[in-house]
Amino acid sequence: MSYQSKDSNDSSPYSHPTMSIGQEIDHFHMTNTLAHEMTCGKLFLAVNLKGIAGVILDGANGFLFSSTEPTQFTEKIIQLANNAQLRSEFGQRALELNQRKYSFIRCAEMTLFPIKKTIGIS
Repeated sequence: MSYQSKDSNDSSPYSHPTMSIGQEIDHFHMTNTLAHEMTCGKLFLAVNLKGIAGVILDGANGFLFSSTEPTQFTEKIIQLANNAQLRSEFGQRALELNQRKYSFIRCAEMTLFPIKKTIGIS
C-alpha cells in the first residue's frame, strides 16, 4: 500500500491510501507505482508480489504482507500508525534505494545497453 495525499500542501505520508493488488508476476506495479512512490520518499505496506519483494525488504525499507493473511496487514499497519520514526525511516530508505538503483543515469544506461550490444557498440 502506498499513500498519496489529495492535498499537494499536505506532507503527511499516510493521508490518502491507495492500494494495488496485482498478479504474482505483475512487474508493472513495481516499475511504475513503486518507483514513483519511492522517488517521493513514501513508505510501503505492500502485498508480497515478486516484483515488489525484489525491492521492498520486509522490515528494512517497508512492510510486505500476504494477500491471504489479513492479520499480517492489520498488525503491520498498526505498527506503522503507532511509530512515526519507523514511517519516516522506511520513507527515507525507499528514497535512498531509489536514488541508487533507479537514477536517470542508471535508467539511461540500462536502456542503452541492449541497443549498443545489438549494434555492436561497447
